[in-house]
Amino acid sequence: RAEPQVYTSMGDAITIPVKTGLIWVEEADGNQTMNGGTIGSITKPAIVYINGDFTLAGNSTIYGVLYVAGKYTIAGNPVVVGANVVEGTNLATETPASPPVVTGTGTISLVYWQGILSDKKNPMDGQTAVISGSWRDW
Repeated sequence: RAEPQVYTSMGDAITIPVKTGLIWVEEADGNQTMNGGTIGSITKPAIVYINGDFTLAGNSTIYGVLYVAGKYTIAGNPVVVGANVVEGTNLATETPASPPVVTGTGTISLVYWQGILSDKKNPMDGQTAVISGSWRDW
């Protein structure tokens, strides 16, 4: 069973040997950047949760689900194979961030892969988590 992996920066997350499972990135200022590297694979996808603003740059590749709690910036030519979710929350005030919540000068390849978890048991061990604030009853 994979345990959640909590990091204080994306740099730490992409330099570790294990880049699959639940990868939770949390830092005091909430701003993260991934500039190159790969997280997950076709056979071992990841759930990447960024608690803050996130810049996906260079030739980065993420296989699995990328969830960005804050604003999302695209630079370079990154690829996300699976699903990409942007909440667009201002974490300091816990209110919707001012628009636009997705910006950038790069070209992202978003490959929606409906069956990314279909050959696995649901939910996958160690790859599920309750995301604070992901359910709002209003």
